[in-house]
Amino acid sequence: MTDQPATTDPKPKPASDRRQRTRQCVVRLTPEEHARVQERADKSGMRLGALFRAAVLGDAGPRARRHIPINDRLLLRTLGELGRVGNNLNQIARRLNAGERAQLAALSAELSSYRGLRLALYDALGRDPEIADATQPREEARRDHQRRKQSRA
Repeated sequence: MTDQPATTDPKPKPASDRRQRTRQCVVRLTPEEHARVQERADKSGMRLGALFRAAVLGDAGPRARRHIPINDRLLLRTLGELGRVGNNLNQIARRLNAGERAQLAALSAELSSYRGLRLALYDALGRDPEIADATQPREEARRDHQRRKQSRA
């Protein structure tokens, strides 16, 4: 038997005690300057602190995350259009369920509107529609992209 003391792991420090950035730098801005800086941060997808670190130090830092710049007006207009298309598709479905013949021209027009709205949503969210969903196989995504490119031309 040895006379070694029992080893106990020290309690981990809280995250706030482990932060390496302990110094603050205060910058005074006019309302116009602040609006310009905030707009630049929004367009770049960074928070203000990360934008300043990137501008001054050349790097936003390891924990800096980009957020999606969103075009609010385009998004609201697109959501309104999406409601209109959904309403029209619902009316077409109701008529089909009532036994009426399908109006292929109306259905085709609404589906085309839907595709346009999908692209507009990607645009408003600052995303690239060419990047497929994670569940969609890469080859299928490539074929869909080629079809979209041909239909836009």
